[in-house]
Amino acid sequence: MKIPALFSGLFAPRESAADRAAWIDTLVCGAAERVQDRYLADLRSAARSFEAAETPAWTESWPTHTANINDDLSRQLTTMRSRARGLARNNEWAISYLIQLDDNVLGENGIQLQMRLARRDGTPDDATNDRVEEAWHEWGDRADVSGLCWREVESLALAGLAQDGELLYRLRPGAGAYGFQIQLLDPALLDVDLRRDWGGNRVRMGVEITDDGLPVAYWLKMSRSGDLPSDLITVGRHVRVPADQVRHYFLAREIGQIRGYPWLAAGARRLWLLHDFEESAAVASSNAAKRQGFFITKDGEPPTGFADTIVSSALDAAKAAGKVLTPDEIQAISAAAQKYVTTLPGQFDSLPMGTEFQKFETNWPNIEAEGYVKGHIRGWAAARGARAARDRPESERSSLRSATTDRSRWRGLA
Repeated sequence: MKIPALFSGLFAPRESAADRAAWIDTLVCGAAERVQDRYLADLRSAARSFEAAETPAWTESWPTHTANINDDLSRQLTTMRSRARGLARNNEWAISYLIQLDDNVLGENGIQLQMRLARRDGTPDDATNDRVEEAWHEWGDRADVSGLCWREVESLALAGLAQDGELLYRLRPGAGAYGFQIQLLDPALLDVDLRRDWGGNRVRMGVEITDDGLPVAYWLKMSRSGDLPSDLITVGRHVRVPADQVRHYFLAREIGQIRGYPWLAAGARRLWLLHDFEESAAVASSNAAKRQGFFITKDGEPPTGFADTIVSSALDAAKAAGKVLTPDEIQAISAAAQKYVTTLPGQFDSLPMGTEFQKFETNWPNIEAEGYVKGHIRGWAAARGARAARDRPESERSSLRSATTDRSRWRGLA
């Protein structure tokens, strides 16, 4: 009798556990072969394509998409500028770079005016040239409306490009003895958060541009009334300054870039990590040299004699300083001496009975300090366009100081 298909499963042979396990093994092996075949196919394809575009498992953290340069700047410029200014004020390597930048681009006397006017017959007009150059030097004594001389303006402008990524100044016709001066402005006044439309133009990060990307005005934050001339248009908390009255300069790295970013930003994380490493290593070395070990007591109090020694030392120091201590002050010193916790050379701290001290130790990363420092400095120097000096026995911290940069690059920044 033929069994209907609906009930055929009821009378099928029962699958044993061993058969089931064998089937699962076959299933897994087949899946593994298919995955392996796809993987090998991907490898063969990668060999014929761009390596940087491949995304194997070990490159999952490598971004495959990037935002527009202006979108990134609108979010991150303020943070980059703050960190770059911190490096310029406090980090010795950044300060060294700024010194080299000033020395190689501007030199001792800065950028000077040299006239080469000639007479109709082609001979140099030395008298006129000297008068113009003399007037230039006199004007340069107070080039900025705040009283800065031309050499100071040059240094501030160049350093500002490195730490801010931008140079911003106003033209001030009619000001000064010669009827013209400039006014250096903090690029932070150019509101990076401002985004709006105005008169058919777009305002992006404080820069008003046409559809072609041509700047027509700059929107500056107004910190208090009277900061800027009243002939400028005030819109809310901003002052709109026409582009013909302002000069905004930066090194454009990408097409359509509206704002500049600090030159010090490249490699800045390396300098921060290096400073953190050296500071941590210095603290660890100091503690290791001072702390000798621990005493374990029932109540955590130092062994007999420690507190008395501290009190005696304090009293001797007070006597030597000509100070007379009151009973309350002596009692306070005695109470403080009961717990000896200050890290001093040859220190033994106390632990309560039953408390154990376990030193934190790790073998990862297993680095050699000299190579670690050199690696960071070389990376930092490379971001500046410099070639780090070859290894020298005494130069674990002199790579950047010994770095040389092509003269053509320095001249290109002038």
